[in-house]
Amino acid sequence: MELYPLDYQIWLGRIIRERLAVLLQRGAVEHAAQLQDALARLHRSDFGECISCGGVIPYLRITADPAARHCGACLTRDRR
Repeated sequence: MELYPLDYQIWLGRIIRERLAVLLQRGAVEHAAQLQDALARLHRSDFGECISCGGVIPYLRITADPAARHCGACLTRDRR
């Protein structure tokens, strides 16, 4: 089951590719690797799924940080 509409996934894929190009030009290899992983997950069923609880990562969070792997609740809990 797709968590996000296809047009959003296409748009987000473009954004990720643009950010990836900039990061690679700046030499930010670690963050670039995280975005490459996000791009790969975008084409699988687990993109946007929290790796801690299995819930959906909110639209605004995944848009702001496509490499996000945790929902806000799990991120807050894990930081404590």
